[in-house]
Amino acid sequence: MAPSLSLTDNGHPIDTVFARTLFDGVVDGAIHDQIIRIDDGLIAEVRPRAIGEAIPGGALEVESVAPGFIDMQINGAADAQFN
Repeated sequence: MAPSLSLTDNGHPIDTVFARTLFDGVVDGAIHDQIIRIDDGLIAEVRPRAIGEAIPGGALEVESVAPGFIDMQINGAADAQFN
């Protein structure tokens, strides 16, 4: 069984997330402006926001969403360290 997801905003349950950038682990790279619907603690739907469509009222707006527990911190690249 998939793990359930519990999101709240000041104690109010969140059933919709608007992700400006989504790394879904399926396509190469990121996809943008995605609406994620949560039903009974499980992701029920992920779909692109249609052109001109408003962000659903009450949606949690976030910059990035990525699956699982992955390390998104980058300390360097191409043999150069940034820290």
